[in-house]
Amino acid sequence: MMSAHAAATTTVTDLGLVTTTTTKGTNTTDGSFADLFNFTVGPNAGSILVSTASTFSSYGVSLSSLALYLGTYTTTASLSGLTPIVFSASPVNMDLGNGIVVDTVANKSFALSPAATYTLAVNGTSIGDSRYTSIVQLAPVPEPETYAMLLAGLGVMGFVAKRKKASKKLEENASA
Repeated sequence: MMSAHAAATTTVTDLGLVTTTTTKGTNTTDGSFADLFNFTVGPNAGSILVSTASTFSSYGVSLSSLALYLGTYTTTASLSGLTPIVFSASPVNMDLGNGIVVDTVANKSFALSPAATYTLAVNGTSIGDSRYTSIVQLAPVPEPETYAMLLAGLGVMGFVAKRKKASKKLEENASA
């Protein structure tokens, strides 16, 4: 039987500078939890965040929500009244067979500002000592030079196609 707690326990984790994918396993105790993960987006790391918090139901954790806030916060009270950048309260249960069910909140994607700090808040309940995993993944964003090379390549392709068409027209006129 799950014991009732007056307030959720909170663990604050500093993930530091995130440039690609960061995975963090978190232990929980009996009752509700509201864990905070603070991180900074790398300057050229990307600007799309895909974040997931997942657990195996056999571990006794039920996830209820995931929210992302701009700024660094160390208490859930400091989040009171703030509007998250994104909020997901729709756990998805996937049955993997053999009695294993994965409880996942999220897969939300949205733009982040490079070099900015963010707080990811994960909420849920736990039956006894349990564990869940949070994944923060940044997808790379092409640099301006990449777009310049793409446009130059398209321009060269257009020039070659035009010359080929003109050359073919000259051959047709010469043979006529």
